[in-house]
Amino acid sequence: MTPAPPLPLVSVVIPARNAAETLPGTLAALARQVLSRDAFEVIVVDDGSSDTTAQLAARMPGVRVVAGQGGVNAARNAGAAVARAPMLAFTDADCVPDPSWLGQGLCHMGEEGPALLAGRILAPVDGRSSLTALLDAAQNYDQRRYVAEGHAASGNLWVRREVFEAVRGFDEAMRRGGDTDFSVRVVASGHALAYAHDVVVSHPPLRSPRDLARRAYRIGHALGLRGRSQLAERRRSGPYVATSSLGDRLAEAGHVPGRWRMAAVRLLQQVVSRLPLLAGNLVGLRAARRSHGPR
Repeated sequence: MTPAPPLPLVSVVIPARNAAETLPGTLAALARQVLSRDAFEVIVVDDGSSDTTAQLAARMPGVRVVAGQGGVNAARNAGAAVARAPMLAFTDADCVPDPSWLGQGLCHMGEEGPALLAGRILAPVDGRSSLTALLDAAQNYDQRRYVAEGHAASGNLWVRREVFEAVRGFDEAMRRGGDTDFSVRVVASGHALAYAHDVVVSHPPLRSPRDLARRAYRIGHALGLRGRSQLAERRRSGPYVATSSLGDRLAEAGHVPGRWRMAAVRLLQQVVSRLPLLAGNLVGLRAARRSHGPR
């Protein structure tokens, strides 16, 4: 009788919808991991794609494809439901993990590590990048700051499976901010959230101001639904992204613009990030108060 193969140490879960252009890069990066191939499994959840996402994933050796239909949060839950490892590592279908991503993540989690780990998300830029791309690289997916605020982004997010199951995974009823909501719930349940600078994936910067505004709104809304006021948190710990940190973040991403372009990036930040974040937060807080009813 042939013995059963050993269980993997970590299950990589990738929700994907119409990602035929970017998913091959993600899967190729996972095939180049330093970690032994039998130590991890890769699960792609095709969220009702109308392109060849599912077929491309199915052709990749060692990749399991799961059908999904209920949105990105349901896709993440569907992947976790079939995962065999005690550790779940979430990334997105347009992210490119560093070769040491899985090995470094497992080192940080370990037996004594946190329940939830947020790794670094880089958005590479250069001198030809638009102002929007520069702002995205400097500000968004700033996992170090997110963790300081008590939440994280799912583009590079690790969680122990028993903790994932204890909080019932991602809220499938949420249309926006599911990763923010999930991480806030994990922390609220008493589990530790940590940041790891050397657990790295790259993510292409957004180029549309509207996309940046939508993402800021989603984050603010999700925090508001959990009773987290951004106005109060800004008074305690400073603005959503400190202006002085923009240069440091851009240096990490590979390019620091000149003085005038930097001033334009800071102005854009006010319009497409801070205002939408606060607007979404106020809407979320109001919805949370309505759902709880009169005190």
